[in-house]
Amino acid sequence: MKYTLLMTLLAPALLAGCNLEKKEEPFQARHIRAGYDAGQVCQQLRQGWQEDGIAIPAGQVSCHYLTVPLDYDKEWVQIKETKRETRSTSHAGSSLFSDNSGRFSSWSNQPSRPHVKQETRTVKGDTLDIFYLHYRASGDYRGTLFYNPGGPTSATPDLGLLLDLLRSANPTILEHYDIVTLDPRGAGYSALGHELRSCLLTDKQGVRPDMTPAQLAQLFASRDKGALPTLESGADQGKAFSTTLRERCDEPLRLHAPHLGSRAVVEDMERLRQHLGRERITPITFSYGTRLAALYAARYPSHVANLVVDSPMSPAESRYPAIFRRDAENANRILAWRFGEQALQRSMAVTRQVRDNGRYVDNQGNVLDRANWVAVLGDAISGSQRDDQLAFWLQDDAGPLLARLAGQDDDNPYQELQEMPFFSAIHCTDNSEPYGWQGLDPEDAAFQGAGALLLAKSFNTCADWPYPRQPITSYGAGEIKLPDDAKALVLGAEYDPNTPFAGARQMQAAFGSAARLVQVEQSNQHGQLNSSRCARAALSTLLLGDAASLPAEQRCLAD
Repeated sequence: MKYTLLMTLLAPALLAGCNLEKKEEPFQARHIRAGYDAGQVCQQLRQGWQEDGIAIPAGQVSCHYLTVPLDYDKEWVQIKETKRETRSTSHAGSSLFSDNSGRFSSWSNQPSRPHVKQETRTVKGDTLDIFYLHYRASGDYRGTLFYNPGGPTSATPDLGLLLDLLRSANPTILEHYDIVTLDPRGAGYSALGHELRSCLLTDKQGVRPDMTPAQLAQLFASRDKGALPTLESGADQGKAFSTTLRERCDEPLRLHAPHLGSRAVVEDMERLRQHLGRERITPITFSYGTRLAALYAARYPSHVANLVVDSPMSPAESRYPAIFRRDAENANRILAWRFGEQALQRSMAVTRQVRDNGRYVDNQGNVLDRANWVAVLGDAISGSQRDDQLAFWLQDDAGPLLARLAGQDDDNPYQELQEMPFFSAIHCTDNSEPYGWQGLDPEDAAFQGAGALLLAKSFNTCADWPYPRQPITSYGAGEIKLPDDAKALVLGAEYDPNTPFAGARQMQAAFGSAARLVQVEQSNQHGQLNSSRCARAALSTLLLGDAASLPAEQRCLAD
């Protein structure tokens, strides 16, 4: 009895000292699927390109899904070590599995170790499907281009436009380079894209997860006719949209917004590179896509062969209030360049009337409400025609201008509206400095005149953003280090209305001696490969010729 009692008393202590094997609870991971069939999507995309006159030989384009972690910071792996080998520290970052302990847990590069595990890995964690498209070179392979058209929006539908552009630059590029593009998570045909596109729709009866963006836009137009006019007619469109977004899209944003930022997309790019087995890639990117290219190059420099950043965002700024303010100042600069200082002053006076009274009436009785005033300003800084714009600015006659703009309005406006939840999620997740409504000043001179475009639309979206963020890193002069044989081709227009030329200068500075800048002078075009022969010639030299022969800086005119 006394021994039984003694064992009963000692049992907890004895068991605590034993290394007993515990039964592991099964891991309940989620897999977020996309509702599309990759083969059917590929067929639809090829049909669309063919309708646009872009013929692609059968068998050269294929569509696929790749499973990636939802949250790279929380991904974990089971590791089975097989052997150890000695590796020089000079090859840090060149191995897929070097320093696995920090590989997915930190945005900053980790130091390499002299002894590197050779291991097998079983990835566990929540996952989602990323849709990507692969164009294969028709001749001898020289490299792989990773394409992103900007937006941020779906990327794969625009591959046909890139193929057409590359043919005009030098068709030999398509003989020697594969091209890969992916729809960012939350966009296009990737997982969460449908959820974010449809969340603004109040009546979701009959909505299917495999509906294309165009089909959903038609549904918006037929069912939600009051939403867009309400947003456009409000005195503060940005705040009105932000309120609507959080009311209707709270569930997908609350669950997924912090996993939709640029940091996650960069990691998806790296996973795709690994999946394809490419040692080095060449990002070829436009507008917002240039931000991804810079972040990828800073994160994975050893895997960059070259890169192309066309109409770049600044890599040195990650505070969206500052970005939009700079963009607003740039809009007024362009308006003054195109039509003179008098037009700029008039635009500020008319903006105040539209903002305060809801409309402006010119001396011919033409009425400009908030919606068509935004269209007038957008055409003033981005358009190419001058005569009817000058008639308005100098003679106060908006009649011919409004007639032309009305004739151009043949797109479904809901196509853009349904992309806004993703646009907001990625920008607000990237934003490094939170801010509130009280910090915004509608009387700020930058947001008068043409600068009102930024205040009216996307500027306010991230104010008081209630969801977790994953801020991106900013890079100053010389902070992005490429391999010695890699070049960064930076293309910028002097009066680009979407990404100010100052961003091209800062991108040039960030890449230091590896940068090769092409400045397109006296141009307000966005996308220099589309508008400048010398930009296309520089691209051809980078990919097919002697990249080292490219001058550090050159200036030319648009076509």
